[in-house]
Amino acid sequence: MGMIFPENISERIAAFVHARQNFPFINSNELICIFFLYGKRWKVSSENEYKEAIDLAHHTFAKISKDITACTDNPKINVITEFARSHYINRGLQIVIEKKSQNDNGKERLFSDPAILSDCFVRHVAYYNQEYFFEVYGPFKDSDIIKDMHKHLLGRMVMIGYNRKDGKALPFNHPLIPLYLWMAQFVD
Repeated sequence: MGMIFPENISERIAAFVHARQNFPFINSNELICIFFLYGKRWKVSSENEYKEAIDLAHHTFAKISKDITACTDNPKINVITEFARSHYINRGLQIVIEKKSQNDNGKERLFSDPAILSDCFVRHVAYYNQEYFFEVYGPFKDSDIIKDMHKHLLGRMVMIGYNRKDGKALPFNHPLIPLYLWMAQFVD
């Protein structure tokens, strides 16, 4: 799981957690893009694994939708700011405890943690009362992706979500373009 837009989300979350930034730390006109990768051992290779990935994507979408509704029902900015900051700090403490045995303080992971990134998407979409959509793609075949993406996407599935009504409201031709560009950073 990751967040592609806004590009500097880790820095914004860090500033928010350290009380140098208040909520909302993403503006209403900014594009938010999150994605979830599915595939056991990097691939969805059977019908059963495909059904499991679709089921997991459905449950993820249902949870995000439910959380957005819950946050929309409580629009008080002070409550949102303090509750979110407390939630992020508590999650950070969990990460530090998990990583303590690995001599890793977990600070970098905190600002890219899936639970925090999902919560960030939820809170901002709810706060601005924005529309949103998610789409599931894959499993990707050889002919579906460029060679540079084989290592990351071949045989896998992805669910990608935006704080827009649908794919037509995006500033690019296909919802997966930002994912490809983001993943290109990690190509060997």
